[in-house]
Amino acid sequence: HPAERGDVEAQRDAAKRRLDLLTEQIDATTLTAGIDGMVMRLPLHIGGEYRTLREGDTVYRNQRFMQVADLETLAARFEVPEDRISMVRRGNRAVIIPSAFPDRDLEAEVSRLAAVALSAPGSPAWKKTFRVTAALEEGHPRLRSGMTVRVMVLTHADGDAVVVPRGFVQWNDETPRVGLETDEG
Repeated sequence: HPAERGDVEAQRDAAKRRLDLLTEQIDATTLTAGIDGMVMRLPLHIGGEYRTLREGDTVYRNQRFMQVADLETLAARFEVPEDRISMVRRGNRAVIIPSAFPDRDLEAEVSRLAAVALSAPGSPAWKKTFRVTAALEEGHPRLRSGMTVRVMVLTHADGDAVVVPRGFVQWNDETPRVGLETDEG
């Protein structure tokens, strides 16, 4: 029918114009990075869920939706409870253990402490933490940005202290005691 044919042709022409516009926008889009590294998509709040972009999602001017991870200078960011932050200082030694490689102890140093305590979303307002960053001294080829790690920060060291495994310590009331067994025989 001629009227239906006209509607279909109008829809086809509109689709061609839309395709031409999208092609022009894609050709005009250039993403450049100032450093070498791995491109990572950042999760965003889209349509009631927290996820990375998908085809067809709208991106707004100046919206961060990806970042370039510099795998040469890796660092671990972690939270320290408010009542423990006085023990952590810039320059403290740290050990970082990636969950993916629990047999790897990576040496690090505390490089940054947040100036402001924050409450985590979903936590009580009184439960505040400080964001701390520890920079790894050297990378590892299998490490990737965003990995889960366990961080242990050395907050006190005494070179003259006697160190024994915790299992050797016996507690009498509130006094710790360690026994010494000798093999005289």
